[in-house]
Amino acid sequence: MDKKILIILFFLITSLLFALDYKQGDKVDVEYNGLYYPAEILKSANNLYFIHYTGYDSSWDEWVDIKRIKPVDKEEIKPEKNPVKKDDKKIVYYDPYDFIIKKSGVLYAEVLSNKIIINGKTAGEFDIASYLYINGKEAGHVDARGNIWAGNKIVANFLIGEGIIKKNGKQIGLFNYGEIYLYDKLWGTSLTYLDSEADTDKTLLFLTFFVPEFGLL
Repeated sequence: MDKKILIILFFLITSLLFALDYKQGDKVDVEYNGLYYPAEILKSANNLYFIHYTGYDSSWDEWVDIKRIKPVDKEEIKPEKNPVKKDDKKIVYYDPYDFIIKKSGVLYAEVLSNKIIINGKTAGEFDIASYLYINGKEAGHVDARGNIWAGNKIVANFLIGEGIIKKNGKQIGLFNYGEIYLYDKLWGTSLTYLDSEADTDKTLLFLTFFVPEFGLL
């Protein structure tokens, strides 16, 4: 291929990539379950975009990659009805990494990609690095060594590979294969909607900040 043609193609591709670099406040169309919906870019991080679907409440906000986003097509016919609603009851299509926590077999909380929901209300939120925020303030995180942080203080440890939760050097619990133990008694489960073991860091943060009987704070 002629060198000049290659150069022209390079600049065309580069310009297209820059044109698709969306920023906060941009109005876009986002693909959801096979259809496109109008949305707004709220923020971006690590080549992902946190979007709000126009006309829907914030519980539908989510992180998406650029493959699901396209510029607004003014001539496109938008769907008249929300395809995830049936008989006025919202049917939620969960991310495969979303999970639920049950205590004694009863639903205790939903842990989605960006938030924790308890009794139908948002109790905490996660950023892209799985740091937990409560009431808009950073509450804690789990580091690569399994240390559980509350603010700037380590409050407990998780022995990666063994599933043991320790506080002050003493074992108080266990999280392994989706089962949560408080001392030697099964407390509950933390499993994805596909019945696989849930995200360890988010489960530990949930137990730390929202389950007082574990006494991790």
